[in-house]
Order: sequence, then C-alpha cells, then structure tokens
Amino acid sequence: MEASHKFLGVILDHELKFKEHVAYVQGKGMMIATQVRRLARINGGVKGTFMRKMYEAVVVLSMMYAADVWCTPDVECSGKVVKGSRKFMGKLGRVQRMCALQILGALRMTLNNMVDTHAGLMPIPTRVKKICIEAAACIVTMLDMHLLYKPARRAVTFVRRHRALLHYIMKAFGRHLNDMEMMAIV
Repeated sequence: MEASHKFLGVILDHELKFKEHVAYVQGKGMMIATQVRRLARINGGVKGTFMRKMYEAVVVLSMMYAADVWCTPDVECSGKVVKGSRKFMGKLGRVQRMCALQILGALRMTLNNMVDTHAGLMPIPTRVKKICIEAAACIVTMLDMHLLYKPARRAVTFVRRHRALLHYIMKAFGRHLNDMEMMAIV
C-alpha cells in the first residue's frame, strides 16, 4: 500500500497532513522560479514589471493550485489567533522571496517585507486567506440542492475540537451566511 496518492493534482497521504504535497509544490515553484529567473538578468534581462507579471501568472498559479484544500489561514477566534499552516506558508515564502529579489534586482540581505512591498507582491499568508475567502464565497452562495450546503451551514459554528478545513474556511470568510444571495449553478 502506498503512503500517498495524487488525486486531481493534490498529493494526499493517509493522515491528510499534506507534507508531501507542500514539498512537491515548493520544488515545482523553485523549478519554475529558476526558469523565470534566467529571463531577469541585470544586464540585458527583462524589466521588473514583466517579471512580476510572469511570477503572478506562472509561479503563483502553479504553487497555489487547490490551496484552499491543503493550506489553512490564520483565523481569529474569541480574541485569540488560531494558527494555520505557517510552516507551509514559510516554505512557499522562500520561492516568493527568490522571485521578488529577481524582480527588484535587490541584494539577498534585504528584508522579506520590504522586498514584497517594493515588488508589489501580496504576502503568502494574505494570498492564502484570499484564496480561502474566495472558496468560502463560492460554497456559501450555492443552492440548497448542492452537496456542500448542509456541511457549510454546520461549519459556521467554529468548534473547539476536530475542526475540519471547512471550519477554517468559513471562519476566514467572517460573514453571516444569511447575508449572502443564493445563485443557481449554471
């Protein structure tokens, strides 16, 4: 029996920890980032604005595929912050840092926050939260005939133990479900 299996582009292990998938995504992101890096030479390379667009269009999309499944954002619950997948975000942040340094042509000693800000890149934790909020908005606006309708309604209450990923996504969404307009799936 295999320890993990790839299903719809996400590597699933028997404990649903997604460590293998994050290692795969980080390696894939580094590989693509090094290929993009070859274009951004300081002498005669592509401009930084084009490099940023390349990073957003190629590297981010390949790394953040199905991120709402395998990565959880930090959510606030009764005044305390419940930590999400910070290790995973740190690993993906290394890829973003490498690309941001290439976009700016900055030195390696430059701080991460500074590099991200000057390159115009969204920090990885913010990007993950945005992806989860978009997924929650799609789930919330589904009709009551959909399979996820009842679990989504139950996941609004943030339980103390045995939280599912849907609990984190709905908590990151932070809106009341009755305020949403229901729409038909076409």
